[in-house]
Amino acid sequence: MKLYVLDNGWLECDANWMVAMSVVGTLEDKTPQTKWIRIPVYAVLIDSPEGKILYDTGCPPEAMAGYWPPGLRSTFPYYHNPDQLLLRQLELA
Repeated sequence: MKLYVLDNGWLECDANWMVAMSVVGTLEDKTPQTKWIRIPVYAVLIDSPEGKILYDTGCPPEAMAGYWPPGLRSTFPYYHNPDQLLLRQLELA
């Protein structure tokens, strides 16, 4: 059996969207700076003797072109290059 982790680009967001309470104000610092992080987007291809299974298809390339609502596009911008699109990654596996 083989397992392929397919690179589908990355998302960016405020860390508080991914890890609750990652940036917390205190009495001494009531307005802490947020932390902007980069999150890998991937798909997983399992190649077993019984066949291939595609687990999680990553992020749709149309995400930034209107597929996601405007608020989500500015909260979780998605970046990729042509080689990171799912069909291309499957060809490379």
